[in-house]
Order: sequence, then structure tokens, then C-alpha cells
Amino acid sequence: MNKKEKRFVKTYSQGGTSGNEIWVDKETGINYFTILPVTRAVLLPCLIKTENRLLHK
Repeated sequence: MNKKEKRFVKTYSQGGTSGNEIWVDKETGINYFTILPVTRAVLLPCLIKTENRLLHK
């Protein structure tokens, strides 16, 4: 992957600075669900498979 290309792409956002987001790793296709409370962020991989592939690729 070219250094200028972004590896992660935000595909969903809700709630602004204290909401939720879904980011996709373009190299692996794994979705990451982020919880953005006021104090700190939490990053969780979404490892749900559908038809032998991850949710978003």
C-alpha cells in the first residue's frame, strides 16, 4: 500500500465527539467499531463473518 493512501476508512459515524464510528482496514477488510465517550476511545474489531467473508471488504 502506498504511504499516501489511508489504510483505514470511516464508513459510519453517529453522535459527533461522543458517539460511535465504524472504520474499515483496507488491507485486511476487518471492520472496527469505535465507541467515543468524552474521556477516551475504545476500538473493537468486528469479527462477524457472512458467507465466508467479513462484513465489508
